[in-house]
Amino acid sequence: MLDVLIVDDEPAALRAMRGLIPWEQYGFRIRGEAANGEEALERFKQFKFELIISDIRMPRMDGLQLIASIREQSQVPIFVLSGYGEFEYARRAMQLGVKDYLLKPVSADELREKLLAVKSFIEQEAMERTKWHRGMPLVREQLVRRWARGLLVDSPAFQEFKLPGRSAGSETPFCVFIVELTELQRLKEVQSRTEIQLRRFAVRNVVEELFGSEGMLFEESLERFGVIYMPSSEMRDTEALFNKATELHNQVMQFAKADIAVSVGPLVLSPEDVPDSYEAALEVMNKKELLRSEKPVWLAERVNQRKDSHYLLVEEVKQIVKERYATNLELKHIAGELFANPNQLGQLFRAYAGVSFKDYLLRKRLEAAKDLLIFTDKKVYEIAEEVGFKEIDWFYKKFKLHTGKSANEFRTKS
Repeated sequence: MLDVLIVDDEPAALRAMRGLIPWEQYGFRIRGEAANGEEALERFKQFKFELIISDIRMPRMDGLQLIASIREQSQVPIFVLSGYGEFEYARRAMQLGVKDYLLKPVSADELREKLLAVKSFIEQEAMERTKWHRGMPLVREQLVRRWARGLLVDSPAFQEFKLPGRSAGSETPFCVFIVELTELQRLKEVQSRTEIQLRRFAVRNVVEELFGSEGMLFEESLERFGVIYMPSSEMRDTEALFNKATELHNQVMQFAKADIAVSVGPLVLSPEDVPDSYEAALEVMNKKELLRSEKPVWLAERVNQRKDSHYLLVEEVKQIVKERYATNLELKHIAGELFANPNQLGQLFRAYAGVSFKDYLLRKRLEAAKDLLIFTDKKVYEIAEEVGFKEIDWFYKKFKLHTGKSANEFRTKS
């Protein structure tokens, strides 16, 4: 049964709505009633409702105020009740994201039609949620990784996600967490591949458990995981995000017995802006050796990153790599374009990016190759050439060193 909350300041209207149709026959039951928006909001906080039917004009808190308050924390379907003279109210309600409206006096046929439609919608959402979280884990993770990296460039691509609980106009924010296993290089010298994979699996389990349905995890590399986080209303400030990152660090230490570093990108409101949060978190993680803190936990917004000429110069280099990584790109050529000394530019790049220029370029090429292996049928040698490798043997060697698998193994297992 789907639980319904009915909100109206007229007792007769509440009685009429209760007796208008046999609710349970259509899969619904009226679990709560309220005489105004304040009462309804209190009921909504106490119980889980799948549908709200609310009048617009009520004392103390009207229907529009109620809808706006609910939309701050939930995308539950809402019907509004409107009279012939309340079309402007109804229009504003639709702008706030209500599912539909019912014209007073409500007829049994109209109510039945609307209920069956919303029931179908709720069931479809539940099915998509199940498919998203359980049915297609590998495809889901690949899409999440591409989303974070800005490779889902067309808006229709986001329809593949069918993000549960979000509707058009929703302002639920996103941010990206980067989690790095800081001891992995040391462990490679003293533990077997199986032992290292078990350690990574334990860390991954802790991360997934902590974020639950509010986070979507993807593997960034052998040492790193990423999480696209959709925080609840009480977690939407920097202090709450810092506490979340600290809790993550502590739980991984306690339950997975692993040392990690955590960086957090800024909150963004649009799915298309998630790559901005990802890039900010990644940049902080890459320069973690230059940062000092009690725990290896950083928020991008709190990192004192001066936008001086050196920083801007390194950002120009990164942009050139992003646009031309597949070409015969060398730092000395870029230095010439930017009227900079090659040696000094190399030192600045390492200081600000946290890696050498060669390693940064190599990572870009390998990440592009991984995406082409997963999402195209091109031959390996064609992919190697397309992302900037002149020698196929060199590509094979670097790819296996970077991923722990050959290119063909990576494609098969992905």
